[in-house]
Amino acid sequence: MKVFLADAIEILKSYLAYGLPGGMGAGANYLFQHSSKGKPLNWKGFIIFILLGGFTVNMIGPNLPVDMPGRDGALFGLGFMFWPILAALDSRGEAIAGWFVSRFTK
Repeated sequence: MKVFLADAIEILKSYLAYGLPGGMGAGANYLFQHSSKGKPLNWKGFIIFILLGGFTVNMIGPNLPVDMPGRDGALFGLGFMFWPILAALDSRGEAIAGWFVSRFTK
């Protein structure tokens, strides 16, 4: 049981390493929209933005090289821009998946 918990904690740490900067960037996006565009502040929407930003950065972040200069800023930026990223995946998801499959199945 201890081994299982230790493994689960290590997996959780890897998700948090990408999810926290992504969530913070998404939270900044939500607050930016609230302050500059006059959208009402809603705590439920704020939390949803943080979770979706963390999810998006967990999808893309591990593909960035660990030794890349400015990597942490890029993770925050990906979290800030999560909405257009998810919209692109929604509209072009099949084409993107086909491109990846064709790259790795030759």
